Amino acid sequence: MNTYLEYTYSIKRFTHENDDYLNALKIYNDTIPFEIRTDTNEITYWLNNKSNSFDMNVFGLYLNNELIGFALNTYIPRTKIVNADYLTVLEPFRINTLILNYLGLIHNFYKENGYDVSFFVMEISNKNQGRSINKESMSSIKILCLEDYVKADILYIEPQLGLNNSESEFEAFLYLKSIDTPNIINTTTYLEIVKSIYYDYYLEWYRPMLNYNELEIYKTKLNNLYTKITEHTKTKNNIMLIKSNCKEFHCNTSSREMTSANIPAISQKNNKNYFWLIVGFLGVPILTAIWIKILIFLGFDMNTATSLYSTIIPVLISGIFSVIITLKSS
Repeated sequence: MNTYLEYTYSIKRFTHENDDYLNALKIYNDTIPFEIRTDTNEITYWLNNKSNSFDMNVFGLYLNNELIGFALNTYIPRTKIVNADYLTVLEPFRINTLILNYLGLIHNFYKENGYDVSFFVMEISNKNQGRSINKESMSSIKILCLEDYVKADILYIEPQLGLNNSESEFEAFLYLKSIDTPNIINTTTYLEIVKSIYYDYYLEWYRPMLNYNELEIYKTKLNNLYTKITEHTKTKNNIMLIKSNCKEFHCNTSSREMTSANIPAISQKNNKNYFWLIVGFLGVPILTAIWIKILIFLGFDMNTATSLYSTIIPVLISGIFSVIITLKSS
């Protein structure tokens, strides 16, 4: 019986393309619906290039040092918000316990690296007045409830991703979290958050991707959306921030997503044992030379020294292979 169980959660911010980054993108492609999926070529472009308007961070999510997920979020300096674009894991790991751990690690990343954050923000679909919410958004609502995010009770519209994905534009809500999240937010503050998402982020994201005329068309789309939102806020001095009652946990989704469930087993690599195994292999030739020199120094001739060595070395090799077998079976 295993009386000790340990899971190690970790995140790694990617700064360049490597195998883990490409594998994380594959997880993203395999788990995020097309209607809300940003082109991976665009993500890779911004991994390799910097913007003055936003700071994109892409993370690999690891369980026991094995890559199981992908996250992307963006810091917008003008309003000091962190826009949480994506956080997804492989299907067997879609468990609230895991997602909460990774969300907490991402929040800590910004704290530990000195970012001045006003709000963590997430755009959540309200497509067809909430009747056509995709699975990703429904899962996110449940997690945000547990993390004490609040919903800005006013119209928000998710902008279209580029010019060719018309399915990606839909009504949504902004969910917010701060150190001490208030019950209301000034309408001007809300509109500044929306403006920064639209113009400091979305418009700047597509600036290198579109030609001048295409960018003007996209900007006009954003202007129309922003005007529609401002029309809804004309009579409001403040926007109510509503704390969820977590009723989403009672919706008709799979039990795996509604509960903590069981975390799939991933063997934790015993890197320490392998380190000493490598040291042993590298050390054998060195010890051999030292052993023979000592025997010769003590007066043994070369043939006798070699004979004694050949008697002992099989025992050493046998011991090393016993360690290998033990490591493979553990």
